[in-house]
Amino acid sequence: MTVLLSACHSIEHTQVNERTDMPQVHAMNILKALVMDAKLCIATRSYLAEVTQISVDGFTSSVWAIRNSAMQLFGKEISYFDEVREPCCWALSLPFHVR
Repeated sequence: MTVLLSACHSIEHTQVNERTDMPQVHAMNILKALVMDAKLCIATRSYLAEVTQISVDGFTSSVWAIRNSAMQLFGKEISYFDEVREPCCWALSLPFHVR
């Protein structure tokens, strides 16, 4: 998780064109998948503040691919915070015999 977060923090230090693969974009897409994985919601919960900051910072990027990934990541985080998502995380944190 720390490698993905550090990759996202290094936004736009190089010249970019439309065909450049941006590691930040790939890292944000992986974070998006991790945030939405029901089995990992307990493990990723402690990183949500930093992931949210990364997605908001991405909105100001001059690179469209980063802005796009940031918007998609932010949208998934909003779904995570939605009240429908919360029971899933609470259920996974309970001991098995309580479920």
